Order: sequence, then C-alpha cells, then structure tokens
Amino acid sequence: MNRFDRGRQHHMHKQAGTTLIVALVLVLLASLLSLFALNVGVFEQRTSANDVRARLVQQAAEAGLSQGVEYFRNNRTLLTDPTTSAVWELCHSDDTSFPCGTVEQCAPPTASTCSTDLQRRGNMYRYIGKAGYDVNGEGTTNDTIDNRSLPLSGQMTLMSTVGNGFAVNYGAGALLCMVKTPALSTDPTQCTTNINKASSIRLLTMTGLGAIPGENAKTTLTAAYGMQSVLNSPTNKPPVVASGSIDVTGGIQVVTNPDAAGNGVPVSVWTRKPITKTGTPNTCYFDDFIRNQKTNAHPALEPNSDGSTSDVIACDTCECSNSISYQSSGNSTEMGIDLLDIDNVPVIGSSACTAALFAAGSCKANVNVVMDPTIPQFEFPCDMFQYTFGVQAWEDDSSPKDGFCETQIPGTTKTMPDGITHSMGADEAYLYTHATYILPDSTHASWLASNSQVVNNCNTLLALTRGSTPSGGLIWIQDSSCNIGSNVQVGTPDHPVVVVIDGGTVQFQGRMFGLLFIRSTSSPLDPATGGTASYSQNAGSVIYGSLVVQGQITKANGTASVVYNKTVLSRLLQDPALNPFSPVPGSWTDRFAY
Repeated sequence: MNRFDRGRQHHMHKQAGTTLIVALVLVLLASLLSLFALNVGVFEQRTSANDVRARLVQQAAEAGLSQGVEYFRNNRTLLTDPTTSAVWELCHSDDTSFPCGTVEQCAPPTASTCSTDLQRRGNMYRYIGKAGYDVNGEGTTNDTIDNRSLPLSGQMTLMSTVGNGFAVNYGAGALLCMVKTPALSTDPTQCTTNINKASSIRLLTMTGLGAIPGENAKTTLTAAYGMQSVLNSPTNKPPVVASGSIDVTGGIQVVTNPDAAGNGVPVSVWTRKPITKTGTPNTCYFDDFIRNQKTNAHPALEPNSDGSTSDVIACDTCECSNSISYQSSGNSTEMGIDLLDIDNVPVIGSSACTAALFAAGSCKANVNVVMDPTIPQFEFPCDMFQYTFGVQAWEDDSSPKDGFCETQIPGTTKTMPDGITHSMGADEAYLYTHATYILPDSTHASWLASNSQVVNNCNTLLALTRGSTPSGGLIWIQDSSCNIGSNVQVGTPDHPVVVVIDGGTVQFQGRMFGLLFIRSTSSPLDPATGGTASYSQNAGSVIYGSLVVQGQITKANGTASVVYNKTVLSRLLQDPALNPFSPVPGSWTDRFAY
C-alpha cells in the first residue's frame, strides 16, 4: 500500500507557483522589449523621415542657387550697372533682412564698424525684381522674400514636387558687388557704388531657399560666384587707342565715343605719342555720320541694320559732315577736344606736360596727355594689355619710371595640350585660357596638337564669326599673315567678337563688329614706338566698335572708318564665352536662416 506524502505534494505546488511567476516576468520583459523596439523603430522612422525632408529642402535650395546663377548667365546685362537699374537696390550697412544679412557688415577682420570703402554689406545691391510666385511657402506671392527673389517660376513649375510626392517651394535671392578697380596692387578687394571706379569683375552672393509647406522643413544656403569679363570695360573706350604714334591720311572717318572722358566729353583718338595727318580725315558724332553718305555711294547701301533683327545701324558708305577735328585739308592739324595725344607745346613756349607745369596749373584736361607718372592725374595706361583685358602683363622697369610698360611679366607657365608646361608671358597665358579659337603660328602649332581651340585656316576661322550661327568670343590670331582682307566680315551686330592679332605688320581691309586688339609679342618694347606692332587700315574698311594697338598706326587712309558703337561693345558683355562664372571657394554656408 502506497503512502500519501503530504510534504512532497506541498513542494510540487510551490514549484508550480514559481514557474508561473517566472513565465509572467518573462512575458512582461518580452513585452517591454517589444515596446522598446517599437519605440526605437518609430524614432528611427521619424529620424529617417526628418533626414529625407532635410535632404529634400537642401536639394531644393541647391537648385535655387544653381538656377539663380543660370538666370544671370542668360541675363548678363543686369550685372552691368546696378546704379541705373530698377531691379537693384543698395543694402543698408545694418540691414540683416533677406538677402542683405547673408554678408558681413564689414570686410574681415574689421569689426562691426568700418569706413565707407571697407563696408561690405553697405556697398552691395540686392535684387528687387520680384519672383512672381510663392518662394517660401507662406501662402502669398508678395512678401519680402518673394519681392527680393529671382523670377524662377518656369523652373519652379518643373520642380513642384520632389521625393515621394512632397510639395516643395524654393527660390533664390541675389546680392551684387561691383569690385572696385584697385589704385595700388596692395589694395584690398572692395565693393564700390561708383560705376566709374568699378572694374569688370562682378561678385554675386546667391541665397537659396527651400521649404516643404506644412512639414516645418526649410533651409537657407548661401554661396558666392564670381563673374569676370574677359574685357576691361569695353564700352568706356575711345574708338582708337594706340601706345605709339598715329598717322592718319586721306579721308578716314572716326566716329567718337561721346562720353569717353566723362559725360558729354568725347574722345575719338587717344595716344601717348603725336598724331600726324595729311589729307582730310574727319571725326564726328554718330548722328552726323549716319545722316551723310559719300557722294559716290550706291543707293542700296543706305543706313541699315545689316539685314538682321539687330538695332545696330551699320553704314559703310556714310561720312562725317560736321567734323569735330580736322576741318581743313592738308597738314593743318586743327585738333579739337576729341583728339588726345602728346604735343610738344601744351602751353606756348613750354615742353610736354611735366610735374612742374602741372603744379603751376599749365596742363589742361583733355588737351595734352600727361606722361609724368609722378603726377596724380597721370593719364595714359602703362600696360595696353591690362587696359584692354584687365590683367597686368607688362611692367615699367625703367629708372626713373616713365609711365610706359616695356617689359613683359615673365614666369607664367601653362600646361598645354601637348602635355608639356611651357613658359610664357602673362598675356599669352591669359589668351590661351580664354580664347574661343586660335590660329597658331608655326612656333606654337605643336603645342596645341588636337586642341579644340585650334583652327588652322585663316578663312575658316574668320567664317566662324559670321553666318547663320555665328560664334562669338575671343579669336586669337597668332599668325600675322592672316590679314582681314577686303569683302571679309568678322562678327555680326548681334554677335560681335574680340579679335587679337599678334603683330608684326597687320593690314585691315574688311568689316568688323567688336573690338580689335593688335598685340606686341617681343620684350622689351621701345618707348619711342610704343610696341612692336604696326597697324594699317585701308580704303573701304570699317570697324564698328573700337581699335586698340600696342604699337603704331602707320597708315589709316582712304575711305576707312572706325565707328564707336556702344551697343556692339555692350553685347560683348553678354557673351557667355567672354564672361565666365565660377564659384568662390569656401563661400558655401548654411549658417543663415530665413
């Protein structure tokens, strides 16, 4: 007979209770772990979603920056002179609103107070042309940010949603700095509000905005971009400039720049050496020139717009009737206010203008070129390449300095398509960098093997600048045997060009729209001649724009013409090839918020 063990039964009941408790605890821990894992998952999902939103608004703001720069690439005339434009407004130095607040009040390391010249924010212009749409997703198209943003509505339509269907608002504002031409090489980079002191360099501080309405997701990005024209203020130049003497003969016609020396002060010819003439050359204003045709002109060649939609009036057969200078034939000079050269007698009984004569008040403005570099009003440019392109390539190493840059700046090297780094002058390196097309001479052809810039035929090269799809930009002719002959047109009114010809002896007989620069190629230069280049312009030829010669003009005769045309020269400032944009390193930041 089995015996009932009450102690053992009690022990078994006790074990069963403990197991239940342990099981419940394990279930509770599992539940807690599940809840914790669920919470972590929700947190990670929220973090991931926030990260997606942050990336989306940043990409939208980046799109605003990129499209803002493209807007100015396609509307370069907006950058020419903000002082006369209705879409630019000067920032106040203490204004931190959009977009002025994205730049420092003063140039670093200056504190919050600085002189007028060292102000950064107070010398910059904000764009106020209005976007025309809701930039920041605030439900209106007319708030401050909307009114100070660029009109990117076309791109906005294309990018109305991003990611997985998120609606997006984005845009860009702009600040413009006209970089001041430094008086000394040691001067800091400054913005200026005086167009007469501005260089060809423009700096754009772009502010991109991105927002997802209803998601509280927005960002602000800022970056700076630089635009430096290949040319240095082409619209301010007289029609004819030469560093050597100028001999005008026959019946050449020069149409003046009416504001070259200031508002209403014309300059037709500017040289640091004497102007000599025989025959009956004339200088006049454009309205006088365009109203008068030569007596033997063909009726079909009356003033016209070159058969295009251009508003540039071209008349190869027109002439001056009321000359500013040279109203008599023969050797009589009769120089008017528009001819600026160096004379032996700026005042009766004196020699050329010196520091002593200047101090005595005997040197009169726009009467005689001041060639003493010790005089503050020293006039004629020392370096003709710098005068034309804004980059110093020659220096005055005479002692004492005479104001003429005769020595090519050495030491500039550039790796060419042949894979070799060649030593060259600063002017050559600049031209190799910016030339759209190059016609090389025999010495340099091997350097440029298989280079897309190279055109080996003179006629082919010149033909590229005209026709149904003309190429603009900078044309560099190293081979001086490529002269622009009669019945040859270079450039068009709507697509003018910059042509650089290495002299040698250069003869021009054709028709051109743009700027022609004749370059000296050997160093040192002779101050007596002004350079090694020799230029002649023959009967029937005409330049609509301006001519710069680093040397002498030995002959300009017959029925040749140089017609200053501001519209043609202004279009050089709209040519993308001549006005490249590039980002300023280290300028990108997201530390501002609007």
